[in-house]
Amino acid sequence: HNTTLVISLDSLSADLYAKLTGIKNADLLHQVLKNIDRTRKVYKKLIERKDDYNIVRLAINTTVSSLNKNEVGKIKAFCDDDIYFICKPLAKLGNATNNWN
Repeated sequence: HNTTLVISLDSLSADLYAKLTGIKNADLLHQVLKNIDRTRKVYKKLIERKDDYNIVRLAINTTVSSLNKNEVGKIKAFCDDDIYFICKPLAKLGNATNNWN
């Protein structure tokens, strides 16, 4: 339906993913990655070429903190060329203020 989907993914490590999300389920990241893979297959068919650019409609948004800063390259590589990679620093708002250090 001509939509763009942006998914938050801050870690590819199951333990760190559980810590960052606050959900104590060891299989959670596995399920998330499985869902992303299924979504990727659908959205890959929607990639358009315009001039010298690929227009993709699926994105991963990663918020960088001291806990996951070493994973940025891995997450970017995971996105490859069919998922747009968005990387932002932690905003000093909400619960982030409790974890700023």
